[in-house]
Amino acid sequence: MWAKSVRAGDEALDGAGPVTHWLPLAQHLADSGAIAARLWDEGFWAPAIMDRLGARFGGDRFVARALVILLAATHDVGKCSVFVAQCPELADRMRPHGLHLGSAVTEHADRSAVRHELVSYSAFAEWAEARGADAKAAGQLASVLGSHHGRPLTDLKLDAVEASPALAGEGPWQAVRTELLDWVADDDAIAPHLDLILRTRLRQTDLVLLTGMLVVADWLASNADFFPLFESGTDPEPDPEARIDAAWDAFAPPRSWIPAGSATGDQLFAQRFALPEGARPHSAQRDFLALADRIEEPGLMILEAVMGGGKTEAALGAAEILARRFGRTGLFIAMPTQATTDAMFERLRTWANRAGIDASVFLAHGRSQLNDDFDTLVRESWYATSPARDAARREDGGAIAHRWFSGNRKGPLASLVVGTIDQLLFSALQSRHVALRHLAVAGKIVVIDEVHALDTCSGAFLERAIEWLGAYGVPTIMLSATLPAARRRALVRAYELGRRTDAAGGARTVDTDVDLSALDADLGYPAITASGPRAEVILPERQGDPRRVRFTRAASAPEALRDLLDVRLAGGGCAAVIRNTVREAQETAAQLRAAFPRTPVILAHARFLAGDRARKDRELLDRFGSPDRSTARPERAIVVATQVIEQSLDVDFDLLVTDIAPIDLVLQRAGRLHRHRREVSARPAVLRDPEIVILADSWTSAPPEPSRGTRRVYGDHLLMRTLAVLRDRDALELPGEIAPLVQQVYGDLPCDLPEWEVALAAAEREQRTRERTSRDRARSFLLDEVTHRPESLVGWAAHAIGDPEREERTGRAVVRDTEESIEVFALFSDDGMTLSTAPWWPGEAIPLDAPPGRALARTILRGAIRIPSGDCQRYARGFRQRRGIEVLMEDLKRLDVNASWRVQHARELEGELMVVFDAAGECRLPHATLRYTQEDGLQVMHDA
Repeated sequence: MWAKSVRAGDEALDGAGPVTHWLPLAQHLADSGAIAARLWDEGFWAPAIMDRLGARFGGDRFVARALVILLAATHDVGKCSVFVAQCPELADRMRPHGLHLGSAVTEHADRSAVRHELVSYSAFAEWAEARGADAKAAGQLASVLGSHHGRPLTDLKLDAVEASPALAGEGPWQAVRTELLDWVADDDAIAPHLDLILRTRLRQTDLVLLTGMLVVADWLASNADFFPLFESGTDPEPDPEARIDAAWDAFAPPRSWIPAGSATGDQLFAQRFALPEGARPHSAQRDFLALADRIEEPGLMILEAVMGGGKTEAALGAAEILARRFGRTGLFIAMPTQATTDAMFERLRTWANRAGIDASVFLAHGRSQLNDDFDTLVRESWYATSPARDAARREDGGAIAHRWFSGNRKGPLASLVVGTIDQLLFSALQSRHVALRHLAVAGKIVVIDEVHALDTCSGAFLERAIEWLGAYGVPTIMLSATLPAARRRALVRAYELGRRTDAAGGARTVDTDVDLSALDADLGYPAITASGPRAEVILPERQGDPRRVRFTRAASAPEALRDLLDVRLAGGGCAAVIRNTVREAQETAAQLRAAFPRTPVILAHARFLAGDRARKDRELLDRFGSPDRSTARPERAIVVATQVIEQSLDVDFDLLVTDIAPIDLVLQRAGRLHRHRREVSARPAVLRDPEIVILADSWTSAPPEPSRGTRRVYGDHLLMRTLAVLRDRDALELPGEIAPLVQQVYGDLPCDLPEWEVALAAAEREQRTRERTSRDRARSFLLDEVTHRPESLVGWAAHAIGDPEREERTGRAVVRDTEESIEVFALFSDDGMTLSTAPWWPGEAIPLDAPPGRALARTILRGAIRIPSGDCQRYARGFRQRRGIEVLMEDLKRLDVNASWRVQHARELEGELMVVFDAAGECRLPHATLRYTQEDGLQVMHDA
């Protein structure tokens, strides 16, 4: 009975070459069980996960170990079915033993529906019941086997197997499956515990984790570098111990992160962070670490503190304490954007090196290969992964990017992971291999930064993800400048709902059993919240002197903005002007360049090539960053930007001019104003008192009118409520007023403005409609609640969208509630015949008749740029009654660079779309022109 085969790789044979290697099914099952045992014994899984599974058997880890081995060693028993027809040569060898497939079976129309994992489900369930398990217990374990390819398991799929017994294999086929199952069960590691395993009901969360563990064991056992196949025509019987030892040595995983020592508070900070001599953690940091050190069980901890107030250091310190106390061997940090993720990756590596951590590390976002630090670690791993070299590397210290933990499926299993928030939201999305995502966080500490930066749809996915984290008992840390009371309460409730539901075996009683009353009002600031039977709020001492920020209003008309900056910057100074749309930012930058020809006007937004964006971020930090870094701070400059500097960059300006936005985002932007302490003389006299200027199209109407772009981005409701609470103010007291202002805008208190009443009511109705639509859309894709079908995984994630990483455009659009956009890669041609990367990098010539090499492919990837959803939809509007994005995709595919040349044939570029800009910086498409410049980024000019 065969399980795996390899054919000759001659392309001329079109995949029909002779079989060169094969692997018996029994050998693959033995390999899978052996690697599952070794993963358990070597501490690959966190102690918390092993203890959790052991708790189902009275705390006996040996029974849990036996269960994991049993599942791994039986998962492919369903390959004893019509599956073997995929290799007729090997199937023919089975005929003399009574295992015969006639043409009626091999040519059956429903053959593809009887997948081997479904046959594994049916065979195991029947066998387990024959061994004494009740139907539900048997179905639970069988559902793990049936889910090991990541596809959702449904009653409809299982019914197809039951309806086609000839395809599943009757008589001798069924006998062989039973023989294999008995053979596995008789193993010394399993036999003493089998009766208890088959009599025990598991929780839904246990089944999800077991599925993820099975997937990992199967992937390792299927790796021919670890478990070699046999030459065709041979049937050796390798020594089991020697085979698993060789496989483990070839795998050579780095050891898991096991926090050492007992340092807490001041001592821990002194060891991990480069504090100035005599400095110590401030009160919010000390209180947060103290909370981590005293909570009795894992929970959700929220730290709300001023921007730039050391929340990240507090989170890392608390994570180390929680990991040590609760048996966690990993850390997952979720950030709002790729830019913040890259910055956090650098900080994580610094922290890990100071902590002496030499575990595996992974950067989880769609363009991680463009991060030079991570790419260097990845390339080193391909040459440094062996037992001897691994030991030598550990002597040098530092986290490593192990070669097996690559790609967005396996990468999150690494010990230390930094990724975008999407990676966590995907764990609440019905998708393929979602169990693997759950396993990746279940043994870690999870830190979520900038929690406030989420829309309604993302918030729904986050709450569901938090519910599952609570069910697994994952210590979870959230960081925010400030949270609306309703969102804070919803997040704490979600965690407690998951934790209590799992503990109660499905009963959802959180609203009667948990006291959340402490979260209903304005908590004060800074604030620490802890989940539990009674939600706890801690109010640390406020650090530093309150800061009075002058608050003024101005019209957004070009001449008004010009006059404002002319006055404020007369004596010099660095100003930031934040517009809410790229188009407005580009127009404003052009107007200010004309108005101030001798003053640098720098434009920053998300529609620059990835390489240009990274360079621009570095330049902003060099010019406007902290005093330690910004050695080239200009005497006078203007930065026009979108939300990209709202939370991604540690930049400091003398003056902030910004479009109106929801109050929490206005306050977040205020964190870029006088962010760092500087000598008094370093700021012009007129700008020594911090000032925020809020822009609107009209301040005389009731209510005032934001720009059209601003209203399109944020809607009217929160903008009006923000304008209402700011209408009579000439100053803000920070940080004291941060929390009250946010609660006023996001709370239910009416705005006592009779002349605004009609407009406010209409805006509120529109907002509720938008939120309801967003929640309904999210509900269609949300993973089920923790209690859904707790008896098995049949029906769990039944409406999976596919793999969100392989279909990142779709997955991200779902969890972010955004319209689809198109990512393209920019190439350049001066003569229309030759191609190069951006000539100012400097440009590298690109061959047209051969795929680019890896280094050149990486450079091409730095030319990534996204055509925004609005421009995608406007493209060829109404053309043949189809969506603009569909027409645009077809037109892009027809470009010579995508249809004829071989640029896409590099592995790193497979399936990607290129555009070619001419000497004038333009790419002409049938219904629009793309224009790109270093100064302004991408502009899309649609045909009339």
